[in-house]
Amino acid sequence: MQNNKITNPLNTTKQINTYTISARGKLIQESITSFIHKNFSSVPIEKIESVFGFVEQSSLYGDRAFYVPQLSNENVLELNNMGIGLRIPFTNHFANEEEYQNNKKFLSNYHHPLNSIICTNDNLASWIKRDFPDYDIEASVIKNISNIEQINEALEIYNTLVLPMSANDDDKLLNSIVIKVESDSLQMRGVLTLALLKYVTSTSLNSIKKGKAN
Repeated sequence: MQNNKITNPLNTTKQINTYTISARGKLIQESITSFIHKNFSSVPIEKIESVFGFVEQSSLYGDRAFYVPQLSNENVLELNNMGIGLRIPFTNHFANEEEYQNNKKFLSNYHHPLNSIICTNDNLASWIKRDFPDYDIEASVIKNISNIEQINEALEIYNTLVLPMSANDDDKLLNSIVIKVESDSLQMRGVLTLALLKYVTSTSLNSIKKGKAN
């Protein structure tokens, strides 16, 4: 399924094609490469950006039912060594700071620049971003961010935003998105470029990725 991804062109403006795949149905003892080849044989490994799945029990999953792990620590390491990230769905709307503190060991286990955390709770996203800055913090599609004011506000917290499906057809909104990137030596304000994202296991999504200055 083709979808829109918007990314900040710090180093390139060319179109990119990537996939996110789901580990649903994977057995914990199964090799991740074997699982990918068996279930997503048409997807080139080098085109896979991330894998969505459960690694261990956590109350921060929200209403997503956890039964058994789908990905082992070895699977995650293998993915990262191939340049593929793990997407962790921490979509608990009502997480408090005590609950967050109880999950810090979990977060430390998978703290890697390729890995991302999907959140709906702004406080939870802020705590993770503060203590585990290597994660890509993603605003879930269920936050229903749908106008430029909400986008600008969310980008103060999140690295990546996923917009609702209706935004696919809202060219006025997509063309109006501008971000500012700052560092000690760089200040940039530029229109985000449109690229293609093929999201293998979900509905049509737009995502806005906030660039990081080097």
